[in-house]
Amino acid sequence: MRTLLLGIGNDILGDDGVGIYVVREAKKKIGHPDLDIVEGLWGGFTILDIIKGYNKVLIVDGVVDESKPIGEVFWVDLEKLRDHRGFEHSHNIHLPTLLEVGDKMGYEMPDVLRVLGISIAFTQEFGGYDKMSEDVKTAIPYATEKVFEVIREWLCI
Repeated sequence: MRTLLLGIGNDILGDDGVGIYVVREAKKKIGHPDLDIVEGLWGGFTILDIIKGYNKVLIVDGVVDESKPIGEVFWVDLEKLRDHRGFEHSHNIHLPTLLEVGDKMGYEMPDVLRVLGISIAFTQEFGGYDKMSEDVKTAIPYATEKVFEVIREWLCI
């Protein structure tokens, strides 16, 4: 069973890099022959090319959501996203639509896809980790533990 842990973000834009930082922390502590760990700044159909062929995918990403306090760690409900066609991911993709396109193109799409979001503030300020808000920095260990819980369950480790 192929499993992917995918951290998305821009690690030179403060809070936006949180998905990358969580995956880097996870990589230090967990390894398994059936687990691929990938990080990067992608959007659009590039994500489709990365996730195809995996049985299970866990995406970690910073999410601008004004209804949540900065630094809150939460599971993104993909079913609710299907009802909100206006929702567009910060990486220029509406994830449920992307999955539908992958199915229609005949790609082997994941049987299970989960998204762990960390609420962030929108920023265009360069500076990487040093410019990350304290609330988001504080969320990294908790988010990393949530990643471990899912990966342990999926891989029975």
